[in-house]
Amino acid sequence: MRLYLAAPLSVPREAMEDCTIAGFHVPAGTRLMINLWKLQRDPSIWHKPLDFMPERFLSDHVNIDVRGENFELIPFGCGRRICPVDMSESIGITIPKATPLEVTLTPKLPSMLHR
Repeated sequence: MRLYLAAPLSVPREAMEDCTIAGFHVPAGTRLMINLWKLQRDPSIWHKPLDFMPERFLSDHVNIDVRGENFELIPFGCGRRICPVDMSESIGITIPKATPLEVTLTPKLPSMLHR
């Protein structure tokens, strides 16, 4: 899930105060979009970023609460209502659920009123 994000860029964020990012001055009020695609493939952040190594999260990130209290791994999705999703690779803003919702219609009126 780390490598296959819903969208390659983050939602826009706004700098609340002047700051410096990677040597660049960012004035307060600047809108920022983070290149999540690059971030998740950066070898200076992730050891062997393109290798499937789930064990990396059993040591460095073992105490992270994925229910929404810690946001270090936000590209993975988190929160109390996280739903299983279809993990086939594609780029998009939404990800379909692994099991589609089914609608069950129950008539509220007597059957004699239905044609």
